[in-house]
Amino acid sequence: MIRYYDIEEKKRIGYFVFGFALLILLYRAWSGALVSQLQGPVISEPYVDFTYWIIFLLNIPQYLTGHFIAGRIFDFLLLFFTVGSAFFYKKNIFPILYSVNIFIYIIIFNAYSGHHTHSILGLWIISWPFLFSDVKRFSLAWEGLRYYVCFIYFSAFGWKIVKGSLFHLEQGAAVIQHNMSTYMLEKPDAFLSDVLVFALQHPNLLGGVFVLGMLAEAVFIIGFFTKKYDWILLGLAVLFHTISWFLIDVNFFEFLIISLTLLNWKTTQN
Repeated sequence: MIRYYDIEEKKRIGYFVFGFALLILLYRAWSGALVSQLQGPVISEPYVDFTYWIIFLLNIPQYLTGHFIAGRIFDFLLLFFTVGSAFFYKKNIFPILYSVNIFIYIIIFNAYSGHHTHSILGLWIISWPFLFSDVKRFSLAWEGLRYYVCFIYFSAFGWKIVKGSLFHLEQGAAVIQHNMSTYMLEKPDAFLSDVLVFALQHPNLLGGVFVLGMLAEAVFIIGFFTKKYDWILLGLAVLFHTISWFLIDVNFFEFLIISLTLLNWKTTQN
């Protein structure tokens, strides 16, 4: 059953969504990761990606990163459009401008960092429903995005089945050794190092934790058939990313913004 939201409910969703987005962008500003803070990089890696190639052929990343004032204006507008999208919820002009700017920012950040950072894509994906000013179309897009979230997590489990990760319990230890060895070497007395050493000394327990993580992704198939357990799916998403960050230094908290679609924002009955 599709939940059709009214304008007040759309406003509340917008407050949470773009408030979350603003916090992420402010954290990135504090971390020195906005466009004007990239210190005019000259080496980029657009990969074999036609979208990146087109943006670079248009000279947009080169201009914004090569001109400090232009980069500052871009960063200001990105934050301004984020705030505007939350407060001017009856129109779609601010979400459209936000969507365009965050898309450009993602391409610039990924290209100059030399890695396609998947977690930041949530900031762009979550804007899609807000491109519709009509609340009925917004509701349909929001519901569609909810199913897309379920697909993302369940397909991640399916990919692990295809690649055989589920059947190699030793992979958990290998991932920790690859991702966390430097941390354990530099901070041997840290609490996290003690936890990681304990985990490596008990490979069966560690393998079991990784299998449970994969099964947590598999549970998202339930979301295709009922919304009754959406709050459990949201909890699993938060827990999954928390443990991933804690054990293997994989930070996907930014991607959690799209999991807001798993919340029931209805305050009235259709």
